[in-house]
Amino acid sequence: MLPNRKRNEEELAKRLMTSLDDFCRPVVFIDSGLGGIPYLLWAMENIKNEHFIYIADKKNFPYGVKTAGELKKIILEVVDNAIKQFNPKLIVVACNTASVVAIEALRDTFEIPFVGVVPAIKPAASVSRNRIIGVLATERTIRDMYTQALIDEFAFDCEVLRVPAKGIVDFVELEFVTADKDQKIAAVKSEVDYCSSHGADTIVLGCTHFVFLKKEISELAGPNVSVIDSRDGVGHQMQRILRYIRCKEKFCCENTKTEFYHTGKDSYNAEYVRFLEDLGLSFCGEL
Repeated sequence: MLPNRKRNEEELAKRLMTSLDDFCRPVVFIDSGLGGIPYLLWAMENIKNEHFIYIADKKNFPYGVKTAGELKKIILEVVDNAIKQFNPKLIVVACNTASVVAIEALRDTFEIPFVGVVPAIKPAASVSRNRIIGVLATERTIRDMYTQALIDEFAFDCEVLRVPAKGIVDFVELEFVTADKDQKIAAVKSEVDYCSSHGADTIVLGCTHFVFLKKEISELAGPNVSVIDSRDGVGHQMQRILRYIRCKEKFCCENTKTEFYHTGKDSYNAEYVRFLEDLGLSFCGEL
């Protein structure tokens, strides 16, 4: 969540929603692939009577290796297409890399509320006992000025280990669905071992993809290490914005299904489609 624009996003939502048709517009989630799905699942469980749409921008996967300029252009284009096609009332940029690079440009360009995802450095600093925090993220997120600003503001008295973990992103996107327990452990072992060897008592999952492997990361790190992600913070911000939109207590959206779309010709295979449908998502194919 990006708190510096929170109040403006809520006020914008209240101002823009004027009719029942507005209330029934969908909430759109955008990520480079599967990574944002844990955030969508949080919303599906905790926010009722909403139509959710998830867009996996496979055409441009992975985001984390692109330059800031390239990624900002990509995100603006994906969001522009999503607005034209679905007319959403709220967009969740369910990717740390995309959020830290492009969220302000999105808010300056489009008259619609946005919720972004950033590394949970603030809550990590609040629970760390020995003031050593490991941040697992993409290279782009780790190097971004916004991440440094979070550290300067909330973890200035901590040693912050910045651990680039592109391999975990690739594993979740390409192998997670068919992987067994040992393969999942192996995918995160080197990064967790690095944090442990440097004494971290808190690990931040600074990429949405990593939440799929939170259980394995926690097991490797051990019971004395806190593993933090930002689902609750992002989810509560979504709820706050939607409360401004839902100004009628008895409002109920008739279309409450959750749809999954992807960009690019590289379509998901049958195992991935089955995985998505088991989570309650309707696979709708390529945009």
